Amino acid sequence: MSKSIFIKLLICTISIIIISTTSCLPVSHALGSIFSEGKNFLSEGNSIEETINTNALQTTSKDIYNTLLGIAVMVAIIVAMVLGIQFMAASADEKAKVKEAILPFIVGCIVVFGAFTIWKIAVNIGNDAEKSISSGAAGGLGTSTGHSQSI
Repeated sequence: MSKSIFIKLLICTISIIIISTTSCLPVSHALGSIFSEGKNFLSEGNSIEETINTNALQTTSKDIYNTLLGIAVMVAIIVAMVLGIQFMAASADEKAKVKEAILPFIVGCIVVFGAFTIWKIAVNIGNDAEKSISSGAAGGLGTSTGHSQSI
């Protein structure tokens, strides 16, 4: 038997075994147990007395953002300096190689600093949404129990 026929038979056999074992797995669950587990999950979330400290979360996010942005700026400056020095000290053939390395450097800078911009925009949108929700709850949009309604 040739090697290619053996490999095809092996792949077919493995495929049949996988299909037959996955189709026979018990998948049925009572709908009532799914709903009761969901209610238990939600009630555990409502019973938690500690909430997220948004001030600590914002401070941590700012610290991480500033640290990573500082590292990205330093790396970009160092790489730009190295490429500039290589370009100034290079011969004609080496200058062509340095020019080839400049395009990935520029694309990398655009990606990295674009990601930081997206992060900052997302954080600002989240802060604005939190402020509008908290001011809406204070303005009488909450229920009689004092919890704000979710949309």
